[in-house]
Amino acid sequence: MKYEFDYSYTNERIRFFLVNDKDGPIYTDEYIDFSKWGTQKLKYVDKIIDEKLNKLVDMCKLIVPNLKIDSYDRINTKLSAVQIITEKVNEKLKQLENTISKLNVNIKDWYIENYPSDELGETLSPFTTFLDLNNLLNSGNGRNVYELLGGDSDTVIRERCFEKLAKLLNCDYNHIYKQWLKKEEKEEEIEK
Repeated sequence: MKYEFDYSYTNERIRFFLVNDKDGPIYTDEYIDFSKWGTQKLKYVDKIIDEKLNKLVDMCKLIVPNLKIDSYDRINTKLSAVQIITEKVNEKLKQLENTISKLNVNIKDWYIENYPSDELGETLSPFTTFLDLNNLLNSGNGRNVYELLGGDSDTVIRERCFEKLAKLLNCDYNHIYKQWLKKEEKEEEIEK
């Protein structure tokens, strides 16, 4: 009985398996997680897919004696998978590039323009961007928000910056705030 390659995919990974009309799929959980891939990794996509398909076949030979696979089907499956992975990775890279571009706004300049009556705006760091703030929150160093903002930054400034960051990221303020709180809680546990 001849088996053909098949696959399913999401925005994060592609999963390969073998299938035939009579018995259905043989599941072996051979998949490629491309969620954190960059353009460098795309150069090796052919080799990675070949390794996964070879491993899939080897594993399936243990389950199905006299396993027969059409090499033409293997080539078509590989070409389709390469196209899907390339499209998904490039789409994510484009989204990341757009996000970085949106976040590359100087916080001090933005703050002074939007809150001219708050004299503390003049004391903020002249070099910090919303990208820096986002990276800090993602890095696990939430306690250093006031240090990053610089000057005489206070709760009001932090909250306004969090509101703007949430708008730039197109997410809810509570997401940013909870992200910051989680970092604070972790740091307090470490100190205890």
